[in-house]
Amino acid sequence: MKKRTTIFSIFVLLCLLPNSIYARTIEYETPKDTTLDMTLYFDLNARQVNKDYHRNGKTLTVLDSLLANPAHSIHLNSIILVSPDLYNGKKEQGIPLGQKRSEEVKVFLCGKYPQVNTVQICIRKGEEYGDALRKLILDDRLVPDREDVLALIDYHHDNPVKMQDFLQRLDAGIPYQYISDRVLPELRRTEIRVCLSYPEENGGKNSSAEQAARIEETEFIPIDRETTVTPMTMQVLPQKERTQVIIETEKTVIKVEKKKETKEKRRKKPKEKAARRNQTADNTVLALKNNLLYDLALAPNIEIEIPVGKRWSVNMEYKSPWWSNSSKEICYQLISGGIESRYWLGNRELHNRLNGHFFGLYIEGGIYDFQFKGNGYQGKYYGAAGFTYGYSTLLSRHLALEFSLGIGYLTTEYQKYTPYEGSLVWMSSGNYTFIGPTKAKISLVWLITKKRGRK
Repeated sequence: MKKRTTIFSIFVLLCLLPNSIYARTIEYETPKDTTLDMTLYFDLNARQVNKDYHRNGKTLTVLDSLLANPAHSIHLNSIILVSPDLYNGKKEQGIPLGQKRSEEVKVFLCGKYPQVNTVQICIRKGEEYGDALRKLILDDRLVPDREDVLALIDYHHDNPVKMQDFLQRLDAGIPYQYISDRVLPELRRTEIRVCLSYPEENGGKNSSAEQAARIEETEFIPIDRETTVTPMTMQVLPQKERTQVIIETEKTVIKVEKKKETKEKRRKKPKEKAARRNQTADNTVLALKNNLLYDLALAPNIEIEIPVGKRWSVNMEYKSPWWSNSSKEICYQLISGGIESRYWLGNRELHNRLNGHFFGLYIEGGIYDFQFKGNGYQGKYYGAAGFTYGYSTLLSRHLALEFSLGIGYLTTEYQKYTPYEGSLVWMSSGNYTFIGPTKAKISLVWLITKKRGRK
């Protein structure tokens, strides 16, 4: 019994001892990877690493803390080098310049850090020149003529020689000067990814988190009133006088009725004359038109006008010349449409539908591309709105001639370009506004009428 008590006491004592007295065995789990990204930059046409160029000094300091220190370098898993393809003013023969820079960085790392094995460094192909340049242009909103630059990059994506040539000619070289000073230095780079594997201890602190904390990562919308005769007071009269009064009363009533009929006939007579003079007055349901001035300008066009009631109508128009000759550097292309609301003046009882003087309110818009032996202008859009005044006169029962003039506000956004080696080079972009006459018409009108019923 005494022996059992002693053993129990020793066991309780051991349980109360601090953990530091025990000899512990450290157990490791699956290694946890830590990935660090950084970048080395290069001067124009340079391949070797220059610690004083751009932000290279900071990157090399981080590399030293990782690879020069055996405590960290033993956990090195791999180093991945990626350089975007570059264009340095001429066609590259053999290995692209970007890949050559990656090779130089590999040699540099192996030479400076002997503990780094060549097998641990992997070189991967980077983005193509057009893709890499486009990303940088999208990120920089200060690039002059930015939309035009992006359009050139997209159009000549597979031909960096032509892309570079056209960029240098765009808007007298102003955008390219900015790109050369601010964008291209960011493109001449090699991205370095260092992969480290740190073991994580059970119950302890995460050693990889500690190491990562020490390392500074690189940023990367009428009522008619009938006339009545007041009956005469009938008194007791002799038979002759009574008959005479009745006869006079009947005469008076007949005279009043004749006067009324005469007035009604006079009132109806102008209407009947107007109806005979304008047989199509209330039968016009549609008008098809062709602007003869546009025809002279080789611009096919058509208009449709629909009457709405006696005084209003809606006019719609469309024109689309589409001529081009690349060899002669001539382009005449336009797609345009518009709509106009018209108010017809004068006594409409005496005029035919869609005939006479009118005022209108119009709006129109479209796109265009004009070039004549040299520079051209391509419009992303144009828009115009304003007032019109016009007059339409009948030539025959179904034909009329219309004259009109529109005055209003016009605005457009365009790109100026020049032909170069079979392609078009954007030179500049701009906006243009104008207040004044915006359209003129001398139109031949075909009046379409509905069939009249027989009486």
